[in-house]
Amino acid sequence: MAFTQEELKAALERKREARAATWTKANVARQVLGQGAGLGFGDEAEGLVRGVGQWLTTDTPFREAVGEGIDYSRAQNEEFEAQNPKSSLALQVGGGLLTGGIGGAKVLGAKGLTLGAKATRGGVVGGLAGGVAGTGYAEGPPTERIPYALGGATAGAGIGAVMPVAAIPVMGAVKGISARFMPGSAQRQANTLLQDAFEKDEITGDLLESGLDANRAAGGVVADVGVPIPGGGGRTSNMEVQKLARYAAAAGDRDAQRMLEARQAGQGERITDAIDSNISPSTIGQFIRRVTKERKARADEDYGEVYKTEVGITDELKDFFRNTEVQDAYKGAKKIAAAEGRTLLPLTETVGDQIIYNIPTARGLDTIKRSLDDEVRKAHRAGADQYRVALQELRDEFRSHLDEIIPGYKDARGAYAGSSAALEAAESGKNLVTKPSVDITLEDIAEMGAHEREGFLAGVASALRHISDKTADGNDKARKLIGTKYIRDRIRLAFGDDEAGHQAFVAKLNTEAALFKTYGGSMGGSKTAPMQMDKEAIEGGAAVIDLARATAGDPAAAARAASKAFGWFGAPPGRVADQLQPKLFSQDPEVQRMAAALLRRNNQKPRAYSQGAGGGMTRALLTPATTVVPGKQLGFY
Repeated sequence: MAFTQEELKAALERKREARAATWTKANVARQVLGQGAGLGFGDEAEGLVRGVGQWLTTDTPFREAVGEGIDYSRAQNEEFEAQNPKSSLALQVGGGLLTGGIGGAKVLGAKGLTLGAKATRGGVVGGLAGGVAGTGYAEGPPTERIPYALGGATAGAGIGAVMPVAAIPVMGAVKGISARFMPGSAQRQANTLLQDAFEKDEITGDLLESGLDANRAAGGVVADVGVPIPGGGGRTSNMEVQKLARYAAAAGDRDAQRMLEARQAGQGERITDAIDSNISPSTIGQFIRRVTKERKARADEDYGEVYKTEVGITDELKDFFRNTEVQDAYKGAKKIAAAEGRTLLPLTETVGDQIIYNIPTARGLDTIKRSLDDEVRKAHRAGADQYRVALQELRDEFRSHLDEIIPGYKDARGAYAGSSAALEAAESGKNLVTKPSVDITLEDIAEMGAHEREGFLAGVASALRHISDKTADGNDKARKLIGTKYIRDRIRLAFGDDEAGHQAFVAKLNTEAALFKTYGGSMGGSKTAPMQMDKEAIEGGAAVIDLARATAGDPAAAARAASKAFGWFGAPPGRVADQLQPKLFSQDPEVQRMAAALLRRNNQKPRAYSQGAGGGMTRALLTPATTVVPGKQLGFY
């Protein structure tokens, strides 16, 4: 898109006007006195003054009033620095010279420079300040002041060069002590920790919001959302956020742990609902009972006339009656007849030494065939493939002979066969999940009729429910269902060509797995996190020794002291954890949307935030002071 000359001029004029609008006396004072001479504490100092005034003249609580004052001061500084980056740096360095170069070195060193670059810049600022001071203290004409100026510059450069290193532990201690006592310090530390975790995990505001939307029905919280793992089958990663959640749940009050326990207790029910809504609401037992009832009603109707047919005894029937498998099926047929209120004639009777074959009825022969159907299904469920094939061939031969000798039997049986196939499909669905030896293809599923497909899915659903139900409470039931490639492939096969249905079901299970990861990590950390806090407290004592050594000129000790200062001097861990809990564990959609929106806005800011010794007093990166309330008021449940 091309801009006209007039549009470019207008844009430049708007930019100049915005820059000019920031050049107020207050902003210049903030840069020179607050950020320069004040060593960067100007925003806290101004905020304290503003807050005290607001507290005295309004009904605003003291902590909230001071927090608002600090946020206002920082916002003004940020706007001025954004509009006038070079001028801002110059004003801050100039203000720093009022402190003998300490403030200037601090300003220059705070712009993301390496330690060597900080020393160089500090030497330059110190040299300038020392040269000016040497010239001022000397007497006589300019030529006689030159040696004093050079001496002052040399001394100032030396002091300025070591100042950035020596100032690290001192500034860390000062800011850390402030972080313990200043209002809103725990909240700011919590914001810094959370933002840092999001950045390390590469979680953006958009990703957080979409993840919360996907997990909300299951009670999802901010701590559950992670970055999708490539090739991970829908699994996500959020290691840094999980560490923070473990710390917050362990060191803070019990609200988060109670919420996690209650949510985990409902995992089994939510998984059952997912199976019911995405696969089948029926169990295999319910399906078989319903189909059996339908079969009986259909048999009474379709087979009525067929059953009246008189059937003679044939040589083929005699051979069948002598077969031991048919004799075993006859035993089952007697039970079926008794259940239906009938008596089944015996196959044969013995008179003396002779075996007499009774003349069967059409209904009696059909009952034997139905019993053979049951035996075939039993062999199928048992996985006895060779036996099943042989028994199925015997059943088919028996059935074909009945088609020949009983008029109308084949037509009646055709209407009845759909129910039998559906019962076998239900067993196939169950075995698909539970028996690796069962071989079913997408083509097999595509060829199923509607009734068969219904039975097949009822079998799959029953098997999945059984796996979930037998998993002990407190364990990850979702991972039991999708934790191996074998069962993931079987579930995919069960859905046939319904890819949308498959994706919806797996997404629900992945949500449950993510929720359990938060539960397992946070509850598992309830013992180890306090131990870690004790360890850090001991290391805080060692920081005193490191500070003494750093003063004596040991740079390694200075670095160690600076790294420990945050944990030693910052706000009490319990207070920080209590501020983290609502941000990580609140189930209130409004709180979650606010966190996502603010995180997205911070992701769009070009500047980098640092978390060092003074991290407790850095900018509130996620939630303004006026919006943070205690976790119990945010509605965990």
